[in-house]
Amino acid sequence: MRKAYILLLIIVIAILGACGNKEVYDNELTENERISLNIDREKSHMDEVFDLINELEVEDSKELDNGMTISTYEPAEFVRFVLPEGWVNEVTYTVGKDSDNNEVESVAIVYTYRDHNIIVDYFSEGFIRKAILNQETGYVIINENDENFSKFHRDQLE
Repeated sequence: MRKAYILLLIIVIAILGACGNKEVYDNELTENERISLNIDREKSHMDEVFDLINELEVEDSKELDNGMTISTYEPAEFVRFVLPEGWVNEVTYTVGKDSDNNEVESVAIVYTYRDHNIIVDYFSEGFIRKAILNQETGYVIINENDENFSKFHRDQLE
């Protein structure tokens, strides 16, 4: 009887332990997160970003098998488009085709601000996507042209 009780206790503990291993993530945006996703500043930079791309020399360029071309530019040239105290890590300019075979251009500015990694994508059609990874919390928040907002934890990608 005692062995059966111990075996039952071990099974219950194992089941409870397995149930408790799943993380519960809060995927609702907070008011502060919504404020940080504001893209008014980026909208005001749209034309200037593409003008600067046309003025600067390409640092490196690669053409992919699908016909897409990705070019990189000197990050320091784009520092005026990021938050004060931020630094630009990478700037890429991509040219490709959409599903209707129309040419699509985009500029991605990847920068760091405090403990946040931020990517702002400017698309030639006027669309802007802003994604922020908070290194401290592990949450990624995204604003897609003020039309769609999302939040997830980077561990949810695994």
